Amino acid sequence: MGADQEKNFLDSVVDGVIVVDKEGRIREINQATLDLLGYKKKEDLLLLPFEKICKNFSLKGLREKIPLAEQVLMYLNKDGKEIPVSVNIFDRVLYPDDTIFMARDISKIKELIAELTRSQEELKTSYTELKVSKDNLVRSEKLAYTGRIAASIAH
Repeated sequence: MGADQEKNFLDSVVDGVIVVDKEGRIREINQATLDLLGYKKKEDLLLLPFEKICKNFSLKGLREKIPLAEQVLMYLNKDGKEIPVSVNIFDRVLYPDDTIFMARDISKIKELIAELTRSQEELKTSYTELKVSKDNLVRSEKLAYTGRIAASIAH
């Protein structure tokens, strides 16, 4: 695959692709990444340090660990808003000193997990309240029954 073919391929990929050189600078970026991060032109990001758009991630020692699958990283969009992404990291075939970060936005998944966790907590609370109410009802029924028996014996 030639450089032009690779460039066309990168722009056809739905996941965000960032190619980082051995100095940690952004060497190539695809349209999906621009859309995700809110940038208009590739030139806005090319040659910037990867740390400008990836929070709390070190490239040191990374080369020895790749390929890496489904690493959860935090990208920063143009306005500095955090975007959680699941990233696969691997070597670039044409330029072995480069590293490719292929990212998928997982913010919606994170929101769903948080919502499910809240719902689960609410269900636990409701279940506990229902159980207490049932126990109270059973206790009242027992007292009422005991009262009816006592009244019938007294007559």
